[in-house]
Amino acid sequence: MGLSVETDEKRAAFAAERKKGIGGSDVASLFNTGYGCRRRLWYDKRDETPDYAPANPDLLEYGRYLEAFVAEKYRRATGREAVTRKKPVVHPQYPELRVNVDRMINDANDEARDVGVLEIKAVGRDVYFKIKREGLPEDYILQLQHGMLVTESAWGSFAVISRDSGDLLWWDVEKNELIAEQIISEGAAFWCQVQGGEAPLRLHPDDRRCQKCEYRRTCQGAALIQIESGSSEIECDETLRPLVTEYLERKALLDEAEQLVEETKEELKTTLGKRQAVEAAGHKIYYRPQTAMRGDFKLLATSYEDLRRWALSVIEKHPGLKPERELAPADAHKIPSQSRPFRIF
Repeated sequence: MGLSVETDEKRAAFAAERKKGIGGSDVASLFNTGYGCRRRLWYDKRDETPDYAPANPDLLEYGRYLEAFVAEKYRRATGREAVTRKKPVVHPQYPELRVNVDRMINDANDEARDVGVLEIKAVGRDVYFKIKREGLPEDYILQLQHGMLVTESAWGSFAVISRDSGDLLWWDVEKNELIAEQIISEGAAFWCQVQGGEAPLRLHPDDRRCQKCEYRRTCQGAALIQIESGSSEIECDETLRPLVTEYLERKALLDEAEQLVEETKEELKTTLGKRQAVEAAGHKIYYRPQTAMRGDFKLLATSYEDLRRWALSVIEKHPGLKPERELAPADAHKIPSQSRPFRIF
């Protein structure tokens, strides 16, 4: 019980501290990128009561629990000590900019290098492999650049781990002065909005981020319910929202998975080259050229008009028939169709 009370107190203190300025996890919202937006951040910093509870709070806490494990894996991989800094850091010139860094790091292999910022990310398998293929998303990049700006560090490093496998990716990043200037400028303008009460512009209600935002009702109101003009009345059932959101997310994963399969398939084809049959990992891979003979129905249409009309009438009566199989006469003209199917058994 004592641990639970202590955890609740820490959560409350951390949440209160975040209201005092723009933190690392907030900075992407200044630019309307990542999971949030500028207006959502405005509601949060003004301590407005959310319409809905935040999604997956346990997942965020799970990520914090994993930080020590990731920091240790990073130390083993790089030889760098990762030191916890418990108190938030406030920029000396721009007090609205602040950060709770995951770790500060020292590079023992380069004594001339000052202390850097370590940004730790514990992500799911799909996100991990997407980062491995495509690089870091913008919100991650902005978060580390913000940390380097506030701590006045010239460099930082990412440690990205898969929550499923424990695999680690890491790489160093230099401070980007242009990004730092943009954060300072947008941060100052946004904090004036927070203090003055002027709300930033809304996103379009069709934006996917609005569907999961804690302030979606306050912000968008009835605009979230789009009913086509002239249509019959449609029942509104917001209890379906979690299932609809889950369906859309899983559909997006399915689409991405299909794309990944096609990418790997093309890579396999390229690697096979001219080889037509290979065995690997207990599977047989076939990539052989073949020629299929198909009816030349364009020729039939021009040469045998009566046959064409008869064939069309049969197709209308039996739409399930495949004309190249059932309707082509024995002496139908054939044309070759070249292909090279790819199969793994």
